[in-house]
Amino acid sequence: MHQFFFEHISSDVIAFSEEEAAHAIKVLRLKPGDVCEATDGKGTLARIQIEHVSKRDVSAKVLERNFVPQSGNSLFTLIIAPTKRTERMEWMIEKLVEVGLMRLVLIESSNSERHHLKTDRLFKKAISAMKQSGRVWLPEMISESDFSSAIKNFKSENNGIGYCGTFNKVLPDLSFYKGNSTTIVIGPEGDFTPKEIELSADAGYSVLDLGKARYRTETAALVACTLTNHFCVTLKSPLT
Repeated sequence: MHQFFFEHISSDVIAFSEEEAAHAIKVLRLKPGDVCEATDGKGTLARIQIEHVSKRDVSAKVLERNFVPQSGNSLFTLIIAPTKRTERMEWMIEKLVEVGLMRLVLIESSNSERHHLKTDRLFKKAISAMKQSGRVWLPEMISESDFSSAIKNFKSENNGIGYCGTFNKVLPDLSFYKGNSTTIVIGPEGDFTPKEIELSADAGYSVLDLGKARYRTETAALVACTLTNHFCVTLKSPLT
């Protein structure tokens, strides 16, 4: 079923935004009477029926509303130093939303290649990925330039930082995931400095070994997110 995004789904009749209306009219060719889904990206999932379609405008009535709470396996916070190329970050946010992401925190580290990144395009990519994957939660996006503040302000029950260098590292397996929420920190292409790793360890972060391969920043983020979702689901399985 086609899914649309609305910032608010509080009234019984809702008007499509210009962008969503164009998609409904020109791409999907929806007609009055067609039933679709709508979400506000904050857990609301509604069943709507198209009432009016013109050349530029579309409106629908809300038939049913439901609230879908965030599950434990989706309570994932990613703290990351943005890549130099914006398109890599856009690809990354698409995949993370599909897998399950609660919060994205952008930081500047000692070896950062990019110091500023606008989140408006990332937000649009997140909306598209949310609709295509049938999810109803958009990740919170935060520009937090200070590394030390970010690792303190966004701690979860499970906290880890990826690192390629030499350190007493742990594998992110079942023994690491002891709670519902997880924060993982991923550095730039040049990795974190030993000082940043020591600062994280002192703050209670486990230094993680994400595997033998050396990943690019956006790939490491996706691996960390996938591992988190996999193991958190496993922890809640009645078979374990």
